[in-house]
Amino acid sequence: MKLFAIHNACIVACLSFVAPSGLCLAGSPFTIIEVARTDDEPPGRIGATFTDFNNASINSSGEVVFEALYTGVSSGNEGIYRFANNTLSRALDNGFNFHPPGQGGATSWSGFGAPVINAAGHIAFGGNYSFGDGNLGLFIMDENNVVDVVIDNNPATPVPGQPTAIGFSTFPFSSGVLAYLSDSGHSSVVAEFVDSAFAFHDGLYAGAVPAAPRRAADDTQTPPGQAPPAQFTSFDFFMALCPDGDVVMRGQYNGGVGSSGIYRYDRSADVLLTIADGLVSLPSTQPPTASFLSVDPFPSAGPNGMIAFGATYTGGIGSRGIFRSDSTGTLETIVHNGVGSFAVPDNPGKSFTVFGTPVMNQAGDVLFFAEFGAGPDDAGLFLWREAQSDFVKVVDLSDPVPGQPGASFFLFSSAFLNAQGHVTVAGRYTSGVGNEGIYFFDGVALGLITDESLPLNGATPSNVDLFLGANGSGGADGKPSSISNNDQIVFIATFPDGSEGVYLASPPPCPADLNGDGAVGSGDFAIMLGSWGTAFADLDGDSIVGSADLALLLGAWGPCP
Repeated sequence: MKLFAIHNACIVACLSFVAPSGLCLAGSPFTIIEVARTDDEPPGRIGATFTDFNNASINSSGEVVFEALYTGVSSGNEGIYRFANNTLSRALDNGFNFHPPGQGGATSWSGFGAPVINAAGHIAFGGNYSFGDGNLGLFIMDENNVVDVVIDNNPATPVPGQPTAIGFSTFPFSSGVLAYLSDSGHSSVVAEFVDSAFAFHDGLYAGAVPAAPRRAADDTQTPPGQAPPAQFTSFDFFMALCPDGDVVMRGQYNGGVGSSGIYRYDRSADVLLTIADGLVSLPSTQPPTASFLSVDPFPSAGPNGMIAFGATYTGGIGSRGIFRSDSTGTLETIVHNGVGSFAVPDNPGKSFTVFGTPVMNQAGDVLFFAEFGAGPDDAGLFLWREAQSDFVKVVDLSDPVPGQPGASFFLFSSAFLNAQGHVTVAGRYTSGVGNEGIYFFDGVALGLITDESLPLNGATPSNVDLFLGANGSGGADGKPSSISNNDQIVFIATFPDGSEGVYLASPPPCPADLNGDGAVGSGDFAIMLGSWGTAFADLDGDSIVGSADLALLLGAWGPCP
C-alpha cells in the first residue's frame, strides 16, 4: 500500500497538505491510496506478481474487494482480495490449497466472477471449479473468509419449485455476469435448469447461507396478475436486492397484456409481486388511459420495498419516465418527458426527453442520466432529492471540466450514489490533457478526484475507471458500488506501459485545515485570502476560491475532529 495526495490547495512548500510520502499535487482534495499495482506480490503467494485487476468495488463503510490475476507460481493464477483497515489480504484464490465447499478435496477452483461486498464484509461471487460434482455456483464468503455455497450445478442440488427437474445446467456468471449481495446476507441469480423431458428452462433464485435457495420465479409460471396463457419466457441477469433480501427483477412474458414487467420477490412471504406491467395503471398524475408498454432493465432498490425503474408508456402525458414504488406497490412518478412538465435544472425552457437507468439510495434519492433536447450539450446527470423534494443537476455536457481549463465533456459513464446523496461519476472530455477523469459531487458542486493528467504514485494513467457492468448503484441495492457512505471512492487505473493499479480516494478528515496543523485558524484564513479567485484552497469543489469557501472555513473554525 502506498499513500500520496492529490489536493486542490497545494501552495508554496505544500503547506496545505503533506502526505507521508511528501507528494503534493494540484488537483483534488482527496487523499489517494494505491491499494495494489501490477508487479506487486499477491498476499499469500510468495514469488508471484499481480498482472491484471478487475471489478473493484466498495461497501458502505469503505472495505474494498476486487478480483485479480497473478503469475510466477505453480499454484493458481487468479484470486479475490479485500482491503480493510489499510491492509490488503487474500480472501481466496484458485491455488491448490483452496477447495469449493461441498466438493471433494481433489476439486479446485478454476476462476471467479465479479465479487460484491456488503456492509458486514461478506463477499458474494460466482465461481468455477474443476473435477467436482458440477462445475460452477454462487458462493458467499464471511468476514473470516469462510466460504459456503448458495447454489451450484451439482447434479444432487434440487431445483426449487421443480421436484422432477434433473438439475441446474448453467449460471450467467460463468460468462462474467456479476453477483448480488444484500446487507442481510441474501444473494440471487438467474439459472438454467433441465426438466425431466430434457427441456431447458430459465429461473431466478434467491438464497442465503445456510438456508436452502428458493425459487423467485421461473418460465413455467404465469406472471402474477396476468391470466393464462401468459407465461414467463426469460429473466434479466441484472437485478437488485432490497437490504432485507427481497429480489427486484425484470421478467419478459408472452401471451399476456404487455410483454415485460418489474417484479419484487417478497422473501418473508415467499411470494412474487407485480410492480409494473401491461395491466398496472400509471400513477394518478397520468390520465386513466395511460398504460405501460415496456419496462427497462437495471431496476434499483432500497429499504422498505422501495423500487425505482424506467419505463415506456402510452396514452398519457409524455411517453417515458422514471417511477418509484413503495412497499405496498403504490407507484409515484419521479420524472417523465411530458413537454414542460419537469424543469431541467440550470437549463431554462428545456424539457427532459430520454432517461437512462435510475439509481436509488436508502433515503429514496434517485440519480439518473437524461437528455433534454437535440443540442450537442443537451445531456447530463441529475438527482432527485427526496428530503428537499427537488431536482439538482450533478453535471451536464456544457459544464466546465474540473481541472481542465478549456476542455469539454462529451460522455459520462456509470454513476454511483451514496446514502448522503453524494455522487461519483466518470466522464470523458476533449481538448484537455488526457481524456477521462473521475469526479465527485457533494450535493453542491462537481469536483475532481483524478484524471489522466495527474500522476498516481509517480505514473500518469492512460485510463481511469469506476466499476463497470452494474449501470450504477445507490449502495442499498445489493450491487457493487464505487463509493462508500463516507465518500471513499475506489477505481482502477491503467498506465501507458499496460500496467494497472487499484486505488482508493478518501476525503480529507478536515478539509478546511489548509496548513495541516490539526486546527482551522488564522493561518488557514490567510492561505484562503491569498488564494482568492484561484483554484487553490477551494473547499466547495467549484474550482475557484470565493465567499462560499470562506463560509465553510469559518464554520469549521477550531480543532479538527
